[in-house]
Amino acid sequence: MSSAAFCGASMRSACRKAVGRRNGRYARAGESGEDFRGSSRRRATPCGLGGFGDSSGRSSCSRARAWPWKTTLKMREALLISYHFPPMGGSGVQRAAKLAKYLPCAGWRAHVICGVHRHYPLRDESLLDEVDSRFVRPVAGFEPAGIARRVGALLNDGVRAWAIEDRICWRIERLVQAARVPEREALWTPLAIRAARSLVKAAPIEAVVTTSPPHAVHLVGRHLKRRLGLPWIADLRDPMTDNFTLAGGSRMSCGYARWFENMVVREADRIVVTCPELGEQLADRHGPAVAARIVAIPNGYDPSDRPARAARRDDRFVLVHAGSFYRQQSIEPILLAFRELWIRRPDVRGRIAFRVAGALSAAQRAFVRESDEGFLELAGYRSHSEAIGEMASANALLLTVPAVEGGRYCIPAKTFEYLAFGGHIIAWVHEGTSLAQALHDAGGCTRVEVPTPSGWGAAIEACFDQWRTGSLSRARNMAVVERFRRDRLAAKFADIIEACVGSGPRLTIDATVFGSVEAA
Repeated sequence: MSSAAFCGASMRSACRKAVGRRNGRYARAGESGEDFRGSSRRRATPCGLGGFGDSSGRSSCSRARAWPWKTTLKMREALLISYHFPPMGGSGVQRAAKLAKYLPCAGWRAHVICGVHRHYPLRDESLLDEVDSRFVRPVAGFEPAGIARRVGALLNDGVRAWAIEDRICWRIERLVQAARVPEREALWTPLAIRAARSLVKAAPIEAVVTTSPPHAVHLVGRHLKRRLGLPWIADLRDPMTDNFTLAGGSRMSCGYARWFENMVVREADRIVVTCPELGEQLADRHGPAVAARIVAIPNGYDPSDRPARAARRDDRFVLVHAGSFYRQQSIEPILLAFRELWIRRPDVRGRIAFRVAGALSAAQRAFVRESDEGFLELAGYRSHSEAIGEMASANALLLTVPAVEGGRYCIPAKTFEYLAFGGHIIAWVHEGTSLAQALHDAGGCTRVEVPTPSGWGAAIEACFDQWRTGSLSRARNMAVVERFRRDRLAAKFADIIEACVGSGPRLTIDATVFGSVEAA
């Protein structure tokens, strides 16, 4: 019998003996071998069972923090609700995927309930290798793509099924838009709740974590808390009412966001935010009782994602932006800066390039001219591993946040991968924010004074000249950077879950991860 099978059998036996009455009923331990996804893909193994570590079999988690190893017998179980999850791609899936990967290092196994369809615009199959498919349950709901997936599943012909799915999804999308449904994923939640209740009956789940956007996932957490008494941790990857994308939005969409924010801060046992500024804003708006339940845990980087050493070009200065431009986070001022530099400095022609490793919407593509082909490279969407390779091979990296008030609460997830894997950073961020402090403390960064074409142009030109003379700094304070390791952040998340499940002290807004360096 393999070690994984032995541990699974031991856990089931121990659970049947040790798990008593919970919420007025007997809990039943789940079958650890059940494959919710039904996939034959290689399954990742939890930390401590020879996975996620180096060739010696040691887990990378054990090097990050001196945790007393918890055997499978002591592994506790939590439910993670995230609509976006691999094989969906993009930055929105990283937080949930890395939590599912690293929570076992801190003694918590995450059972995941997620959306499942082929109509999400970004897809990254490589991320499936990082999650254990036995503990992932994809749910097709009543959202347009979910209904299309259900119909397509009735057909045996894959090509024909996809064509029919696409037509059905498109037609239902138009109906949903006509009905002015503020968030189509809300139609997913009824079946997600049903799947969650079934899972809680089958496994000794002790807490539920919901991560948004989409905001509708929090309806699942609220239901499980109200009906089954499970502690509920609401993770807000983006602001709700303070989101810059709501600027100029309809009264319905703004009211929808306000309702969800009020519901979450009123009922969740803990509210996790990705930056202290958002936590402080919520505390100011909702009072000290809410402040006592807020904790800030930023996004981060996974040390195991480190790419092989990539060769940087010596003949050209390549500035890379990994990710998408959209709305107030626009490519326009950067393009204008390059055009002005192209005209004023003929010596840069052929020696400087701006490479966008991400998708551009039609609105952003409208800013691109044919004449930009001398310096502009549009690489299109890249998988996560490919995006990190782009970062590692760049001479410099571009980072920007929306130049509106809501941009203060926006920390791009790629920031910490820039710091860990990339070179010099050219950035515009809001003054006085935790993001500005993190970039200052980590070093190797040129700050743009104002997010205008002239401001961007001055910073890009200065970095180009330093690169040409060999004086462009790549130095990084790795003691600061390592505070943002995904394994360490998952350990902080595990502490929150344990505080909710047990009788731990109430938590306050914890911004220490942005402050003084922790001891390794």
